[in-house]
This record gives sequence, structure tokens and C-alpha cells, in this order.
Amino acid sequence: MIEKNHIVQNNPNFRFAFKKPEEGSDWKEMNDSRIHTSGSSGGLRARIVQLIDSAQEHICVCSFLIADNVIEDALLSAVERGVRVYLLTSAEVKLKTSEGEDWGRDDEIRELHKKMLARMAGKVYLRSSGHFHAKYVLIDSNRGIMTTCNLTTKALMENPELAVSLDATETEQVWKLFRYQFWEGSEKEMLQKGILDGVESENRFSEPVPDEGVRCSNISGRRSSILDECLALIESATESIDVTSYGWGNKEITSALMSRVKEGVRVSVIGRNHRGGKQTDYLQAFKEASCDVYGLPLIHAKSILIDANSPNSKALVMSANIDEVSMGGSHELGICLNANDSNKLAPIIDGWKAAALDLVLKSGHGEVDGHLSIFTEGDGWKDIIIENHTVTDYGSLLARSAELVEQTKPQFQSKADVVSRVHEHRWTVEVPRLESGAKAEEWFTDPVHEDGELKSEGVPHEFPVFTLKNNTRVIAIDSIDDAVEAAKYKAKAKAKQIVLR
Repeated sequence: MIEKNHIVQNNPNFRFAFKKPEEGSDWKEMNDSRIHTSGSSGGLRARIVQLIDSAQEHICVCSFLIADNVIEDALLSAVERGVRVYLLTSAEVKLKTSEGEDWGRDDEIRELHKKMLARMAGKVYLRSSGHFHAKYVLIDSNRGIMTTCNLTTKALMENPELAVSLDATETEQVWKLFRYQFWEGSEKEMLQKGILDGVESENRFSEPVPDEGVRCSNISGRRSSILDECLALIESATESIDVTSYGWGNKEITSALMSRVKEGVRVSVIGRNHRGGKQTDYLQAFKEASCDVYGLPLIHAKSILIDANSPNSKALVMSANIDEVSMGGSHELGICLNANDSNKLAPIIDGWKAAALDLVLKSGHGEVDGHLSIFTEGDGWKDIIIENHTVTDYGSLLARSAELVEQTKPQFQSKADVVSRVHEHRWTVEVPRLESGAKAEEWFTDPVHEDGELKSEGVPHEFPVFTLKNNTRVIAIDSIDDAVEAAKYKAKAKAKQIVLR
């Protein structure tokens, strides 16, 4: 047996890479406390519907998008029983253009949003503006819920999202924000189906400044209390900071997080693992700064949690992304959590981390292997399996003749669905052997005798020649090293094969 191998090298290039966990896990829903998550069970949607069904006087809803038949039916049922329904949305923005908010399904969501507007026209009091990004539902001014998700079926049932039930004090403050935005911050209203009429500020209400656990961002130019709360939380952390968001890029928060990492505070960032190059650049910068960076499919929740699982734990759940627009140019809402509620948020964050992918340092791109999600210019995101060293063994192959050992090789095959940096193809070559019973052939030209006398001398073979049982002539050699020279004699000897003895 002669051992052979062939090595093929490949160097896959990509801009970003997230490594998938070896043992994936699904994140779990929570709907049995003040803190809620979205999910396929529909618990969060059921909670919102329960609130709507309990309304006796009025319902105030703010959501960048609304596209869920169950919630829409609940609102229309409330109208039928005499409850006044006020709705703030970003209708004109979403009807004109796709903003990438819903991961490739924007056209579908926009059409559903149009149908919602048609259903609600003339039944609810609907106003809109491009800056309404907060998401909350208020009931009779004394109870409610804020969410990080738009009131769409996909967001409620698929995206990792958070929600916080509001107490009476929080609801009163958020209601004042809603009242101000409805009458002073709206740009259009819909009183008839398909018609958005322009409206102007009525100068009836001054811009509220919420406190007691409620934070907001504004379009008036007043500094965002959500931004200040984020920075205060980051600065006060002593052990850990966990941040989740759909969008990134706010310079103040980014700088504050990177400063705390340098001071020894553990910082974890959870973003989407399938956004475009610019957004992933922000995540890569966190990774380069020694943050733990996770990519969670469809993550849309926005939150900051500090010192998880400790008496000093605090958190902020918000509608605002960690970007410049949310922190200064839109109507956003944030709710502060005490230690008890923050420690209920902690296992949710831990579950998301366990289900997420890990962002790979760029310096590690040349060595990372396993199941990856990679981003390349032009191709976008795709799943790939990379192995640093792949070995494929083709077993034993029989050479047709001893001099053909080097030409005896398998048909090389790539490993299915795998990119190998070094792919080693291995096989062994078996050299044909002289079969038993073969008859030696001494002479190339037999000697000639006449009348018992040698007439002409014979010419012996240069290499041992044998005739097999099937009358095939072969050359037999003692060492594979003789195969090349024996091959030169093969045609002359009219041999079909060279074999080892």
C-alpha cells in the first residue's frame, strides 16, 4: 500500500461573521409579572387585548405601526360599546416608503397598515406624524402598558420584544405625553377613509416633563431624558451592563459604554445579526472595544440593564433605539425599573444571549470555524460552515499498473455545505501483484537450435516477464522504484501491465 494525499487551500473572505451556538436554545416568554415578552404563545397580545376590553371611558394608543387583526377587533369592539379611542401612528411615513423596520416584509406590513387605517377611519380619532415612534396603550388614564414593539402580528408573535405594565402614576404621566403629542405634535389626521388632512398645533397644552420613572425623547429640541437616563445607568454600573437595541449609532452612549469597559465593567450588547453593513459596523466597534456582542435574530427590544441579579440592579425599557434619531428627533417612551423588576428582566436577557450568535473579532476571521452567518458585499448575509482542516479519506484504490501509481487518484469532492480552509484528500494505492501460477518467460527472442546445435543465441528479457492464466503478458518487478524503467520496456515486451512480485 502506498499512502497519498492532496491538499487544497481556500481563504474565505467576509466583512462580518457571527458564530452560531453549538447547541442552540429558544428564548422563553414571560408574562406573569410587570415585565412581559413577545412570543408565539401570544401572551403579550392577550394582555393588550385584556386591557382594551377593560376600558370604560377612553383608550389612547400610540404605535409607529398597527397591523394586527386581534388588536384592531378589540379596539373596534371598544368603540361599539361607547369607548372613545384615540390613535397616534406614523401613517403617512409608512404609506410612502419602506423603512426596513420589519426585516424584509415592509411591503406586506404597509399593506396591512393601510387596511387598518381603512377599518378605523371614522370610528377612532386618528392622528399621525413621522416622529411618533413610541409604543403604548393607555386605559382610562389610570392603567396601561408600554412596549418596545409595534402593534403588528409579526412583532408581537416573532420578534424578541419587551413590555412593561404601567401603574397609575406612570399612566398619568404617559397620558399627558400622549395628550401633548396628539394635539400639539401631530401633522395630519384621518377623519374620512383614505384622506389624511393636515393639522396644526392648537397651543392648548405645554410640553410635559415626566419624572417618577417615566422618561421620554422629544422633537422640541429639549434634551432627551431617555438619553440622560441611559447615561446615568451606564455611569452608575459597578459590575455589568447589558444593552439591547434594533438600531445603533448614538455617540454619547457608545462612548460611555466603551469607557466603562476600559474600567473593568462587563458590557454585553445584543443587536440583530442580519442588518446592513453600517449597523453591523457599530456592533463590530463594540466588539473591538472588548464588549461581548451578540446577534439575535429579529431582536427589536430596547433596554439597558445594569448589575443584573444584585440588590443594586436597575434598568430602562424603552421604545428608543440607541441611535441619534431616537434620542433626539422622535416621540419615544422609556420606563425605569427598580431592583425587583430589573432582576426579572435579567433572565430574559440571559435567555436571549443563550439563543444568540457571537460576533467574531475581525482579527479572528482567518481562524474562526463552525456554523457562521457571514456578510459579504454584494451577497449580504448567508449561512456557512467553515472548517479549518477537513480530511476526506477515499480508502484504497488499485492501480492499473505499477507505473501508474501517481496517476491513480480519486475524484476529489468538496464536503457538502462546507468551506474548508485546508482540505486534505487522503487515499492509498494498491499496486497489482503477480498472481500465483503465472509462467515465467525467459526469452525476448528464443535461441535457435538446428540438429542439436545452437544456431543463434536467444535474447533474454530486460525485466522478468510472465504469462498469466488468461494469456496476458505482464512485467514483474521487485520494487516500485523499478516501475518507471520497466514501463519503457512494456511495449517492446508486449506486456499489458507491470506488477510487483
